[in-house]
Parts: sequence; C-alpha cells; structure tokens
Amino acid sequence: MSTLQETHIFRFDDASSISCVDRDKNSGFITDLPTITVSNIVRCTRNREGRTEYADSGLVVQVVSNALLLLEYDYHLQGYTRVGGAWTLDKFADPGEEGKWKGREIVAASVNASQVVLALNWGKIVLFTLDGNRFVKQK
Repeated sequence: MSTLQETHIFRFDDASSISCVDRDKNSGFITDLPTITVSNIVRCTRNREGRTEYADSGLVVQVVSNALLLLEYDYHLQGYTRVGGAWTLDKFADPGEEGKWKGREIVAASVNASQVVLALNWGKIVLFTLDGNRFVKQK
C-alpha cells in the first residue's frame, strides 16, 4: 500500500489474517517513498537455439520516484531480498549525458512480463528489459 509519503508492505498470515511487515525488519522494498507501481514478473531466459523462454519466478519489480528495484521472494526466509542495488536515475544516463538527468523524476511506470517502461517528468520515456537479474536500458 502506498501513501503520499511512504510504502507499507502487508502479508497474508493465513486465509483470514493480514499483517503489516515491520519496518525494522528488512523487507527489501523501498518503504520511505511512495510506490508508483509494483508487479510480479516472469524470468526471461534464452534456450540453446537463442529463443526467449519465460518461466514462473519469485521476481518483483518496484518503481519509486527515483529508482527501479528488482526483488526476489526467498521461500526459506519467507520474505523478499533485493537482487542487486537500486537502479537510480543516474544509472540511466548514457556516458557524457549525466547532466541531462539532473532534476528528472519517475512519474509513471508500467511493467509486463519482459519489459519495464518508465515515464519521466519533462516528457522522457525509458524502456528496460530484464536480462537474467539485471535491467538493460533499450535505445
């Protein structure tokens, strides 16, 4: 659940009980900002013939105003852990264009099985694909 100031993570304890995940326990999610979108995604891999295959996964994408985050559900820990660090806006810039990203903010996002589209203020759209456990910015 997202408010104007922060994100709260809930979990189903059983069929009739829901509880809030304690902020002191590391849920993996960014909780000190509102969440723009969060979505489960499938794992995309390439087979021996080079064709794309999709498989169920415990992967989740979270988008906040300044970052894109990949998490994975860990059945043993019964919670989410981050896969790599947060992809912040400065990581989106092409070499030599870092200054163009100053003052940018993610204002909308959409996630499907293999892509993440981010809309930034000032009319910029950025498309990412997931390759293994990393985001790849498309031109």
